[in-house]
Amino acid sequence: MAWFNLFKKKQPPEVEEKQIISFKDLKQNLKDKEEKQINNTKSLKNQVNKAILEFTEKLKSDIITLRQINLNKKRENEKLKSVVLENLNFYVQSLEKLIENLLFLKSEEKDYLANLNNVLNTFTKNSRNYFEKATILIGDELGHTQSTIKAFINNYQNIINNNKELFEKENLIKNINNSLLELESEESFKLNLNSHIKSLKEKLENTEKEKKINEENINKIKESKEYEKCIENTEKSENELKSI
Repeated sequence: MAWFNLFKKKQPPEVEEKQIISFKDLKQNLKDKEEKQINNTKSLKNQVNKAILEFTEKLKSDIITLRQINLNKKRENEKLKSVVLENLNFYVQSLEKLIENLLFLKSEEKDYLANLNNVLNTFTKNSRNYFEKATILIGDELGHTQSTIKAFINNYQNIINNNKELFEKENLIKNINNSLLELESEESFKLNLNSHIKSLKEKLENTEKEKKINEENINKIKESKEYEKCIENTEKSENELKSI
């Protein structure tokens, strides 16, 4: 049956049907995608967290074994044995610090995976020399511990690789959100600009109306008998002044 399965025709991967979304519905659609993304990310983090718990339990067991190592039966130089045991102790301390840092991680934090990577990189950097010096006289026990660490890292990498699409969608949603914010900012600027232009037009229209009203009032005054009489009196007064 197993051999038969190897030659079975593989079904083509399901292709998600493309949707045409109006700009009006884009924001709500994006919000729905984000909620789904949050749930998928939570599931991913739960997988990683479970792997961490299993890994730390195995490490604790390995540490017990490493703590019981005795080099009394080794015929090597006592100074060399002392150096090896000292580095073994430092390596065990690094393992204990690794466990502490891993269990301190909070899966609900936004940078959970980035923090996990940082913890693993820090452990590798700080423990490498201790491990290499300790392996001069200690092989099997440290080899077993190293296998435990490699198994966890492989498991972790498989979880990440199996969820590549999740990270791609996360980046896509983030980019769309940023673009949407830019568009909204531009739209807000346009609305404010149009409102300002409209306000200026209204002020200009009001000024024109006031000017027209003033001109009409002036014309009415000029056409009135009172204005004519006033002009006549003014001219008469000017003539009298000239005759003096």
